[in-house]
Amino acid sequence: MVLAHGGQDKLTFWTSSNAKSWTWKSDLSAGHIEGLPSGITGWEVPDMFELPIQGTNATTWVLIITPANGSPAGGNGVLALTGSFDGSAFKPEPVDPSTLWLDYGRDFDGALSWENVPAADGRRILASVMNSYGASPPTNTWKGVLSFPRTITLKETDSKRYFLQQPVTELALVGSPLATIQNRTITTGQTLLSSIHGTALDIKLTFSINAGAKLSLAVRKAASEKTIIQYDQTNSSISVDRTTSGDISYDPAAGGVHSASLKPDGSGVIHLRVLVDTCSVEVFGGEGEVVISDLIFPSETSDGLSLEVTGGSANLHSVEVRGISLN
Repeated sequence: MVLAHGGQDKLTFWTSSNAKSWTWKSDLSAGHIEGLPSGITGWEVPDMFELPIQGTNATTWVLIITPANGSPAGGNGVLALTGSFDGSAFKPEPVDPSTLWLDYGRDFDGALSWENVPAADGRRILASVMNSYGASPPTNTWKGVLSFPRTITLKETDSKRYFLQQPVTELALVGSPLATIQNRTITTGQTLLSSIHGTALDIKLTFSINAGAKLSLAVRKAASEKTIIQYDQTNSSISVDRTTSGDISYDPAAGGVHSASLKPDGSGVIHLRVLVDTCSVEVFGGEGEVVISDLIFPSETSDGLSLEVTGGSANLHSVEVRGISLN
């Protein structure tokens, strides 16, 4: 058993033969984790499991922690450590801050993974609470919502390990196509996808972009409201802008822009997957090495979509928009 002691910023490890009487075995605190950035406090919601390392025959232990402070977007966030576990103590490997966090948004909080997934399936699946604002969100009969379930895998390239996350494949079984674009160049002044409307969408984009250009996808859009997912070529970054996303008055941290570095693949191509729901946006970049998850509270009538580029042009290799409905 792994327990979190939020006020002490540590985890403790316990064993038992009957699940009633427990014996303390070891502690894990910030001093045991080489390279852990300072200010990561309020440790909560631990989870621990083994993951195979893609392309090898090796596995490693993974320890997930949700600190209340210190995440890239401020406030709660979810970090993942790799290391060894001997049944009594977890020994973490040195931390690389660029691959430490599982999400760069404000609303991926308290992630836990599924137990008892059949061995024939083989996936490790995570979901989190998308609410780090307590009772503040502007809803009446509920205050919390789960993220879309996502798989987590581990890849090693040039001695650097990356956690990769993607929405579960079952999502492709619901909904229907709304629009597709293949091999089209978009330039400044053009707007695509403006005829598409929906409050629950699954959007896939594969594109290359000219130097100095920015590609912007606006979702849940109306005259005065929109949430903007933007790729900026100048600094190879992906961002989610909630500044005009709807009601952001309920908390000082409910607006703003959250961003992360996202390099093109070896062919210079950027891959994005954007899940839009009634009050959330989850953006997966690349192979899933970067994810940004945020709550949004637009008006019900803000259901528009648009795709634009500024400062140059982009080659849209493929764009697919699906409407998600369980009806």
